[in-house]
Amino acid sequence: MRRAIPMAAFACAAALLLAGRPAATQQPLPDEARGSTWQLDPSQKGRTDLISYRALGRKDFRAKQPPPQARASADRLGAATCSYLLPDQESLRIQATPRKRKDGSWEYVAKPDRLRFSGAMDRRCSWWNDRQKHFAPDYVLAHEQIHFALTEIHARRLNERAEDVVRRLTAVDRDPHRAIEASEARLKQVLEEEARALLAVNDRFDAETSLGERREAQERWRARVEQELRETARFAH
Repeated sequence: MRRAIPMAAFACAAALLLAGRPAATQQPLPDEARGSTWQLDPSQKGRTDLISYRALGRKDFRAKQPPPQARASADRLGAATCSYLLPDQESLRIQATPRKRKDGSWEYVAKPDRLRFSGAMDRRCSWWNDRQKHFAPDYVLAHEQIHFALTEIHARRLNERAEDVVRRLTAVDRDPHRAIEASEARLKQVLEEEARALLAVNDRFDAETSLGERREAQERWRARVEQELRETARFAH
């Protein structure tokens, strides 16, 4: 028995917060500057404009206003990037396979056929603040590129440990429907955990680079993500 699972992507809105001057030391990230996560409703898929990981340009920020999660502090933002941790739809086909027990009865083992993830950016959701004058455009674009890279790296790291993730999603029950439902519930839990972990990394990046223009700190992050992208290239979807 096999069931296709609706899209269960999680989005992360990561924004650049503006400040008058660079701080001498790292400051805690204000609440209004933190990113947020939300689940992509399958019915909204047709309203997205998703691109796979690549170099970004100014024209990739097509939203006319920031995402709802960032509107309260829109006047202080340089840009907002909506990136998705996107499971491959084919890999979300959970199959329940019958298995004979020692007592002669049957049980069902449910797990995804194959689990793969990728990072994606939603150009219709991502927004550029043309009015801000605090940061140079090249700094803002490089900043948002790093946010996109962090999502792609997280997806590749998940692919690297895909076998472990599939084992975690494996559920056993004497009823195939219950086995699949249990596996689906575990998948949702994994995605929620990964979305929170990805958001935490984005917030750390913003805490070091967003409260004032900190080119040296941002350059360290750029070098770090480029190194990780090279190291994880074989795990790209």
